Amino acid sequence: MNDSNSLPIETVRTSFTRCCAKDDFIDTFYHQLAFAAPQTGPMFANTDMEKQDALVRSGIEHLIEFAAGQDGVIGRIRELGVIHDRQNLDIPPELYPFWIDAMVLAVRECDDQFDEDLGKAWRAVLQPGIDLMTLIY
Repeated sequence: MNDSNSLPIETVRTSFTRCCAKDDFIDTFYHQLAFAAPQTGPMFANTDMEKQDALVRSGIEHLIEFAAGQDGVIGRIRELGVIHDRQNLDIPPELYPFWIDAMVLAVRECDDQFDEDLGKAWRAVLQPGIDLMTLIY
């Protein structure tokens, strides 16, 4: 696991709180994802997007906690990896960079304190959990 002391965990956590205060944060994320990776659109055709909104928020919280080195969250990240692996949702690892890009663009739109350093912070904090998830694929 990454050295959580070197990651900007609190910066991202605070930004995430600001983003979650915006009702359209997750919608903005999915709009950005569909634009960046159009092949993802059909993956959500029969999805309850209200439920998906809560799942994405929870997943982001888990990714932040994983990067922070929280005990116990590694199991949840592994579960997310299994849910998204080739035997289940079949989300190929090559789509995850688009997911991260879309998340950073959504943060750019929803966090009025966004700057390039914050975008880099988000990428640094999300990447360790995404790396673990894609290993499971």
